Amino acid sequence: MYEIKEAKYGFELTFAGSIDVKEMTQWLADSNIALRKMVGKKFQVLIHMDELKSLQEAAKKILIDGQAIYKRIGMTRSAVIVPNLLVKMQMENTAKASDIHEYERYFTKDKIDNAMNWIREGKE
Repeated sequence: MYEIKEAKYGFELTFAGSIDVKEMTQWLADSNIALRKMVGKKFQVLIHMDELKSLQEAAKKILIDGQAIYKRIGMTRSAVIVPNLLVKMQMENTAKASDIHEYERYFTKDKIDNAMNWIREGKE
């Protein structure tokens, strides 16, 4: 399951449960629609992955493509809420593959205030 919500700072994304290629492809299509109004603007993204159970390898490749599109359109920072070190390491690898690792930070759910500081002010 995924969700894309507009927020004052840009977008709040949620990925939960198990996401297959078909669903991730739909997320990418929906993201492209949502991003149309952000062309030429700078924005940030908060990503909830703390309830993500699994992501197929092929779905990860689509996520990487999506991350690169968000960056190209104008994303300046992203904060990812992760449940554990394993998911953090996986997301760091996708961030490196999409060249957003410099702008992305990882937090646990109990550190949501720190995530919002990163989103709003660029402070960890």
